[in-house]
Amino acid sequence: MKRKKVMAILAAGLLVCGAVIAYAASQAMSVQVKTGRVLDSPNCFGKLIRALPYGTRIDTLGQQGQWYKIASPAGWIHSSALSSQNIAFQSGSKTKVQADSQEMALAGKGFNKKVEAKYRASGKGDYAMVDKIERSYNFSGNQLKQFLNQGGLHAGDSQ
Repeated sequence: MKRKKVMAILAAGLLVCGAVIAYAASQAMSVQVKTGRVLDSPNCFGKLIRALPYGTRIDTLGQQGQWYKIASPAGWIHSSALSSQNIAFQSGSKTKVQADSQEMALAGKGFNKKVEAKYRASGKGDYAMVDKIERSYNFSGNQLKQFLNQGGLHAGDSQ
């Protein structure tokens, strides 16, 4: 009889420890980009499950490289789309969360309008050809996978 009680107490203790560990591993995060992409796998080629808008609060379940597993919707989201800060709009606030296509293109190059204007003015860079190439080519995820496979490359932890 005593053995059954001891086993029951140990089992209960293990359950409590497991719950505490699971709770400690989870972390509330906010989507810090205009649209956070939740994918079915922790890589940039995963299938899109759902897009979460800026400011959405989510609970993370764990991390694999630069990717967080989330509970709802169940899937993976890249760490660059998340912030541990609670992002909330205040009533009556006028916050611009939209970026135009030119701003997005510059951000993709690691620039903003001011930085690119400074480079252009200094003669250090002419991005006309880069812009032309970016407009000319639009590859699907499957085409990019095929390119990587043919070249013996691995997507790894890319965004």
